[in-house]
Amino acid sequence: MTAQEAHCQLVYTIPPIRAIDPGDTPEEVRPPSKKRKSDYREAVEKSLQVAIVYQDCHTKKLTEEERKHIRRELIQLIDMFPSHSESHGPQFNRSGLDQGVFKITCADQTSWNWLMESAIRIAPVEGHGFQAIKLANLNRLNKVRV
Repeated sequence: MTAQEAHCQLVYTIPPIRAIDPGDTPEEVRPPSKKRKSDYREAVEKSLQVAIVYQDCHTKKLTEEERKHIRRELIQLIDMFPSHSESHGPQFNRSGLDQGVFKITCADQTSWNWLMESAIRIAPVEGHGFQAIKLANLNRLNKVRV
């Protein structure tokens, strides 16, 4: 065997896989997750989140039909916004029903102000009117105190 053949044989030799006793392997441990600091954008977005709730019972859960009613009413109110106005009208980033709460994230402070003032003009359902409150305030109301 030449030196070159011996070298090739060494390069392509795969060492045997050794057996590992599973009793010697420690359980996988995840490091504690770090709390992620919210950035400025997230903080502003949270401050612009609104919940549309019943005026007489803020914690009563809304149904899908009530969500559709609120959405239709808000669209009608937006359509009544003067088109010749210098502002672009209210704008929203997200909206939807989440665990019985109709949540809306406003795009800016002007839209937030408009929604807070306009929500009381949503037509009542079965005699119950609506209002807008800060989502953070609703979350505080839903916490159970023992």
